[in-house]
Amino acid sequence: MREGLATERTETEVLLDHFCRRAVGGLIPVPSLEDFLRAKASITLG
Repeated sequence: MREGLATERTETEVLLDHFCRRAVGGLIPVPSLEDFLRAKASITLG
């Protein structure tokens, strides 16, 4: 028995999925609450 993955998703869907995962996973940084608090503290002290 052979399992084939060719019929599950198209090549374009796989590329789009990889792009979105990379974008969300670190290429596009999203500030956290800690980043916000650190920025607010530096503004208050400065």
